[in-house]
Amino acid sequence: AGILSPETFLDPDDAWAELARSAGEHHRRLTERVAEDGAGGTGIEVCGLIRISTSEAEDEFLAAGAELAHRRTPGVVTGIDPEEAVRAFPPLAPVRSAMFNPMAARIDGRRATEAVSQAARARGLRSIDGEVTSLDLENDRALGAQTTDGPVAAGAVAIAGGAWSSRFAGQLGQDLPVSPMKGQIIHMRLAGTET
Repeated sequence: AGILSPETFLDPDDAWAELARSAGEHHRRLTERVAEDGAGGTGIEVCGLIRISTSEAEDEFLAAGAELAHRRTPGVVTGIDPEEAVRAFPPLAPVRSAMFNPMAARIDGRRATEAVSQAARARGLRSIDGEVTSLDLENDRALGAQTTDGPVAAGAVAIAGGAWSSRFAGQLGQDLPVSPMKGQIIHMRLAGTET
């Protein structure tokens, strides 16, 4: 969705949190490298992130998240008054409590995809507009893939199909319990209001 806020990653597993932190750092470095390659920007903008509680049922969840954030990134994420949260983003529902991450950023997924693609093409990427139908395996090692445009040989294969990656798990003898999940994003403009 374009949210880059590993400081407020709420999974209690510290290994996952470290992966999120490392991924966030990698994305920031990638953004710089893509710009150095003259491929434009990824649309990254440090804007901060407010996480709120709007009901008594959410208070415990927010408090647990705040505890994780304080332990993992001391001095970064702070609690803010409900009034301050609403001043920062007026359309919020009535806020009971809030925390703020000033380091959080948002990324424009379309711009990021185009910039990374352009930089990769400048470095020799060959792009095929087709669908992978199966992997070419030899002794449990992927040496390429069969696509709707024909076979593609490779020195290494990365499965980056997101929620659809599990369709190759069986071929690799692995269980990959991921699936698509619906979500929504809304872009709003509030006349005369800086959010």
